Amino acid sequence: MPDFIAILGSNSLRKTIDIAAEIAGNNKKHFAEIMDITINKKYPLNMRAVRVIEICSNQYPELFLPYLESSIKQFPSFKIDGVKRVFPKIFVQYIGKMSDNGKTILINTCFDYILNKNEASAIRTNCMQLMFEMTNKIPEIKEELKSVLEYIYDESSAAIQARTRMILKKMK
Repeated sequence: MPDFIAILGSNSLRKTIDIAAEIAGNNKKHFAEIMDITINKKYPLNMRAVRVIEICSNQYPELFLPYLESSIKQFPSFKIDGVKRVFPKIFVQYIGKMSDNGKTILINTCFDYILNKNEASAIRTNCMQLMFEMTNKIPEIKEELKSVLEYIYDESSAAIQARTRMILKKMK
């Protein structure tokens, strides 16, 4: 079994993350170990591991399915910005496979993050994108999302304003 802690502990270069993802491949046991690192290890290992999860779940979406609901439930409690930033990007591709309870957790958490000026811009914009994608499956949240985006616009960073404009334009 590869030593993913040693691999991810070496550095945070994209190449290292790509190597770990390549080693993990479509192997359920390797993926489980990387999920364990993401959830149970401390920074910087968990932040590096979640990037591997993102790559692997993009290439092999079925690998993440067993972890979808538990990851959604844990999402509000993540403390590391790098971990909070990546999970909304992962969740986007699983919207149609989420339970109603999972969707509710994400809606509440994402709105909290979007409205929180102290959250990193990347977390807020990724949550905005996830919420926008969820409006295709849950049209009832579209107007609330639009209102929240208009509300935060003037006092937000350029990155958040740019994503807000893009989403509002697509919502028309």
